[in-house]
Amino acid sequence: MELTITQITADQLSVPDFLDTIYLQEQPLLIRGFGCRTADLQDAIWDLAHQPTAQRRTGHIATTQAELAQILQIPPVLNHLTSNVFQRTDIVTKPESVKLWMQPGGHVSHLHYDGNSLHGLNWQLQGRKQWLLVSPHTPPPMLPLTQVARTVRNFEPDPKRYDFIGITTEPGDVLFLPRYWAHEVHALEPVNINVNWVWTPRAPNQHSPLARRENSILAIRARMGRLNLYVPYSVNIRNYGDAGTELVERYTTGLSARQLAKTLFQELFNSVAYLPARRKISRRMSQMPANNFSNL
Repeated sequence: MELTITQITADQLSVPDFLDTIYLQEQPLLIRGFGCRTADLQDAIWDLAHQPTAQRRTGHIATTQAELAQILQIPPVLNHLTSNVFQRTDIVTKPESVKLWMQPGGHVSHLHYDGNSLHGLNWQLQGRKQWLLVSPHTPPPMLPLTQVARTVRNFEPDPKRYDFIGITTEPGDVLFLPRYWAHEVHALEPVNINVNWVWTPRAPNQHSPLARRENSILAIRARMGRLNLYVPYSVNIRNYGDAGTELVERYTTGLSARQLAKTLFQELFNSVAYLPARRKISRRMSQMPANNFSNL
């Protein structure tokens, strides 16, 4: 069924309440009404992309909170929220845990859930984006051993089969997107700029089918060795969540042989179902990295 996302305004945000309720429940939250500077923002990000030390990634620039603050004034309550998150001892983060995105209108992020079991806060700075969020309790069909959906066009969920949320983020909106919520994102304006803060909880989640699948896939891939090189669109199993084998062991402890065998059988079955659509999905996935940093 179509769900309604919890919405609050920036002045209603309580950092302790967020960390003690929404965060622990791993439910999406939309916070509206943060200020954001738009004048010269595109030029500032463009200049950052040209720095010799710029951490260019597929589709985005990886940066730090301190570097972000040099080009953008972060609202105090949002800065307080992100600072409290990254001070937690029950998470792991990359050194460059902030991502800058600048995408042209018409850009589509194919339906997927974020690898490395990432939680994320997404701040819309400029433009608008249309989001489809699919609950991990009613997951879409996935490509074998990956976080990418086995769909070849825009996903239109059947309300009788899927629990989902449809929202549009406007400038100043912050979306909390918990791990394993599959999402398809459409950029709506000529220029669309976002900031993401991302991190991985140390504790595994076993409360949804997609969470259990992810943990089982980690255990299976940990035993695959060099075969991992042939898994398309997959994250680096040797440095999962930027914590390596330590985090993989946490997420896979206690999984039964029966559970792993069931998952492996299902993934092998999915690989057969994937073959007829392989080329169409590859073409769609190849569009995901395209953004305003391309060809620089």
